[in-house]
Amino acid sequence: MSDGTGLLDWLATAEPAGAEPGLGEQGFPVVGPAGVGAADALVAWAALLYHHTGRRDQAFRVVAGEVDEVVRFTIDPAGTLAALAEQVKRALAAAEPYAPGPEPLPVLARGDGQATGPLVLALDGGGARLRYASGGDAGMAARHAAHLAAVLATPADRTIREVDPLSSAEHARLGRWNDTATGYPAHRRIEHLFAEQAERAPAHPAVVHGSTILTYAELDRRSMSLAGSLLRAGLRPGEPVALLLPRTPELVVSALAVLKAGGCYLPIDPSTGQERAAFTIEDSGAELLIASGRPPATPAGSRVVDLGDHDWTSEPEPVGPAPGDAAAPAYLMYTSGTTGRPKGVMIPHRGVVRLVRGVPYVRLDATTRMAQVGATGFDASVWEIWGALLNGGTLHVLDRETFLDPGELRRALADAAITTALFTSALFSRLADADPAVFRPLRDLLVGGDVLSPEHAEAVLRAGPGLRLVNAYGPTENAVISTVHTVAGPFGARVPIGRPVPNTTAYVLNQDRLPLPAGVPGDLYVGGDGMATGYHGRPELTERAFVRHAGRLLYRTGDRARRRPDGSIDFLGREDRQVKVRGFRVEPGEVEAALLGVAGVSGAAVVPRGTPEPHLCAYVEGRVETEHVRAEIERRLPAHLVPAHLVVLPELPLTGNGKVDLAGLPDPEVATGGRAARDEVERILAGIWEDVLGVRGIGADDPLDRLGGSSLTATRVSALVRRRFGVACPVSAVLSARTVAELADTVRAADRTQVTGPRPGTATERTPLSPQQHGVHVEQVKDPADTQYNLPVVVDLPGPVDQGRLTAALATLVERHEILRAEIAVDGDGRPYQRVREPRGVTIDAVDLPPGEDPDAWARRWVRPFDLARAPLWRAALVRHDAGTRLALDVHHLLTDGHALTLLMGEWAALVRGERPPEVAELRYRDYARWAAGPERRALSDGQRAFWEETFERPVVPLDLPVDAPVDAPVDVPVDLTRPSVRTTEGGHLAFRFGPRRAQAVRELARAESVTPFHVLLAAYTAFLGRVSGSADVTVGTAASGRHLPGVDRVLGMFVNTLCLRARPSAELPFLQHLRAVAAHAVAAVDHQDHTLDVARHGRPSGHGRHPLFDTFFAVQDTGLQRVDFLGGRPRWRPDLTGRTIFDLDLQIEVEPDDYAARWAYATALFLRPTVELFRDELLALLDAALADPGTPLGSLGEPLRAAAPHDLSELAFDFDF
Repeated sequence: MSDGTGLLDWLATAEPAGAEPGLGEQGFPVVGPAGVGAADALVAWAALLYHHTGRRDQAFRVVAGEVDEVVRFTIDPAGTLAALAEQVKRALAAAEPYAPGPEPLPVLARGDGQATGPLVLALDGGGARLRYASGGDAGMAARHAAHLAAVLATPADRTIREVDPLSSAEHARLGRWNDTATGYPAHRRIEHLFAEQAERAPAHPAVVHGSTILTYAELDRRSMSLAGSLLRAGLRPGEPVALLLPRTPELVVSALAVLKAGGCYLPIDPSTGQERAAFTIEDSGAELLIASGRPPATPAGSRVVDLGDHDWTSEPEPVGPAPGDAAAPAYLMYTSGTTGRPKGVMIPHRGVVRLVRGVPYVRLDATTRMAQVGATGFDASVWEIWGALLNGGTLHVLDRETFLDPGELRRALADAAITTALFTSALFSRLADADPAVFRPLRDLLVGGDVLSPEHAEAVLRAGPGLRLVNAYGPTENAVISTVHTVAGPFGARVPIGRPVPNTTAYVLNQDRLPLPAGVPGDLYVGGDGMATGYHGRPELTERAFVRHAGRLLYRTGDRARRRPDGSIDFLGREDRQVKVRGFRVEPGEVEAALLGVAGVSGAAVVPRGTPEPHLCAYVEGRVETEHVRAEIERRLPAHLVPAHLVVLPELPLTGNGKVDLAGLPDPEVATGGRAARDEVERILAGIWEDVLGVRGIGADDPLDRLGGSSLTATRVSALVRRRFGVACPVSAVLSARTVAELADTVRAADRTQVTGPRPGTATERTPLSPQQHGVHVEQVKDPADTQYNLPVVVDLPGPVDQGRLTAALATLVERHEILRAEIAVDGDGRPYQRVREPRGVTIDAVDLPPGEDPDAWARRWVRPFDLARAPLWRAALVRHDAGTRLALDVHHLLTDGHALTLLMGEWAALVRGERPPEVAELRYRDYARWAAGPERRALSDGQRAFWEETFERPVVPLDLPVDAPVDAPVDVPVDLTRPSVRTTEGGHLAFRFGPRRAQAVRELARAESVTPFHVLLAAYTAFLGRVSGSADVTVGTAASGRHLPGVDRVLGMFVNTLCLRARPSAELPFLQHLRAVAAHAVAAVDHQDHTLDVARHGRPSGHGRHPLFDTFFAVQDTGLQRVDFLGGRPRWRPDLTGRTIFDLDLQIEVEPDDYAARWAYATALFLRPTVELFRDELLALLDAALADPGTPLGSLGEPLRAAAPHDLSELAFDFDF
């Protein structure tokens, strides 16, 4: 099973991909109650997987004797185990036959059922036993078995989110790993501990910067003098004082002075920029500002203490003990916020003392000579300054020019006999890459701030065998360092961040804040005496980030992590760096780790670029060739993780803190040396592509496909070219143009007839139906009681919802979008038109289902015909049932399409959350409908007629699918006599998934052929239709978005066009050639979608219950509907709830981040479910064969399946016209 979390990585075998993993002879007994049944086992397993992954949608393969099925259900975390058991029983009863896929499922084997897979739970008379794949981790499998047993023993009235499968021994071990309490001066303030060191060794050097040396006595005197000035200036206890100072001895003097005067210091790097500095000072409320000279922009109300004007010669007056204890704030440091607004972190004295006193991982004492390289506003400076001064050591301030130059740094470290330093991971890697021996003079080296490169760590330790290298981790909110790991070989793919430092805790918790066992990824929380007191002036943010767990206050870091069996922790990446690229959820850190594994790459950063369709841009530092790096990562990463752009830099830009400056990365430029644009057309086209792709410097001859060009971007480019040049530039022309120069040739030769598209107009009482609406209306009025054009959407909500708020948001939505108030009327001549009602009250039905009633069964009754003459042509309900709460929405197709449903649900969700929704599109659907009825669209249609005339020059050939005879018919009834004379719409639905590996293979073939995954799947589907029908001339219906005109992208309404595609899948044709022909025809059809095909002329007679043009429909939906976050739930289009289908066969495929979810609707008057299951198996088998060897002729793509069906298709294998 692929759960997207890496939980089951330890089950992966070393066998080749696609091979069925063998099972180890050994297994582990699952000790549970006697007579464990299948339902009990599935409940326990599902609850365990939810605990480990947070995944609510569960799927298991259940094998019993010859029966092999898939059981699917959705977990409600707030529900009890008992409720889940009832749900599982219903799911078992509704199980679907298992179809092999590339991704294995966890297997439950009952009785003598035999199955293989990475993880098998076998139930027999001897009890339950967990078997695991050869090559898997036996220890992890053993713990999994023990955890299953624990869940089986959990009381049935326990909620799912309360289930805790860990044993008391595991809890005890986790407790020991966090038992870090040690003695240290926890109740002392920083300045008091410094005073002790100054009294003990007043002549010892405290701070050194070049030729400047401050002894402890001099530092004490100077800070006392400045503290007096601060008190005379009115500094109040606990008040922040801004230090706008560079990394100099004056910074140390000022920080200590603020603490002596009872304040807390706020360090600000002068190079941070005036705007950021002004914001920090204003947000903190600091009224006093220490600087050298007058800052260029001092916020109103701030009083400046100019160090240049201070009298350092006079003997300072003694300053009494500062008020406040170790819980008082010591410093306020601002860190970047995910919203873009920096947030101030308040750390008390105790946090600093805990950080630097009594630590075991480095030696801090009077012999310590600490290098200070951390920028003023970077919390590493806290460890550097006080790590030296509170232990009697010496702080050596190094200039930036010194520590950025490997040679200068090595000399400085040796000349000053510096013993200790802390470098950021990025700077460490850069220096180590230049000279691994640069750190050899040190005794202790800490590295932190990002992922530590194993390659560079190994090189540094090899060059400096006496060096102690420590990988340090910690958020600013827990006083700099939370966990450490002393680095030593052997070096694997990842260096752990280790265990908590003294008086600190670190927990890896699940989504419900329960502890996770070793090996299971989760959220990292830290706590202990280093905790901040919160975010300055941000109580709501403090409440979200600082949480209670087991009676202790913890900080949720936002980092993903997992424990190793020895208790050390692996850092897995940031949650808030995840981005969506082409629908995939991508962690840039994963791509960065792959790049760092390429020989010669010393640094890497990956960022999203471009809007509204972001793509990845990778920046690498090192002496490498771009093509070499690209080839390596294409080999190592799945297609969706390969960056669209790869930029090699001499060095990555760093912030003053030594971290990679993501904002400072240049816009990606093409490094091909391509020529510049030679004329205005090429220049404009290059600019269009740059804007769409988020790239700068595109040359006229640069390869657009390598820069991220795709069918999605081609659609946008086509519309922009049409708008900018006033020429028709079809998508096919954009896709076929490999460079800007080739596209420019197309534009120069294009017809200059301006296509303006719809323009905003005023509302009128009557608006004609658009061509799309007219087609739907004609079919609907043939049977007003039919629900074939209802579009039901459901959202399973994770918790209770305020129905009043939901209704108010819906009312706003209806008021904003007039199409939701439309109804259909008929004029005196019988012509239909649409009219819009004024906004009025909206209602959402409140439904409480009785215990045990299935919400799907209720929804099938609820989805019913609309009266087209009475708005609204939609309905909504909030349904409470045994497993939770469901929101249901049913909209007539006359009002919407898939893209509009996504817009609608996304905007509704935003309104419910209280967010400001996007601006309403300037155009209304009425504007489009009027334009479509006007002369410009007719001219556009006329210009596209020739394409369709040529396509259907020959009559459409009926597709003779192997339909089933009626159940009560004699066995020898000919199949062509079973089709009813009048077409009916009663339909069944078969749901299945392609599997992530198969989906990835589809995407990789599409990329290799510069087509889209839709084209690959369509080619496979038409080849399948040719096989099962015996025809080499196949027509199939599909959908085109219809949103290719300027300005309509965000308009709610029905734009989708139905196209009739024609393919000729002959037996001798290699799949690759078939794919290319299908793709070319499909792209051309989309370019000519504005022409309405003359059905009377080109269609076959519509008798015998058939559609005049095609019997089957095929569509790949990537509207983004399931990516909408609706109060924690995901909207799903559920056509199966209508119980109808318009066509004999209708295969709808929904694009998911790493899979394709299919729903195959079929006419129940023609097909029985087993036949459609056989169709599914044969389609997938044919697709697998094509993906394995695209050069194979269609007639040789696998063997027709021989599985039993009401009519054995093996007989047809000899009659294929291939």
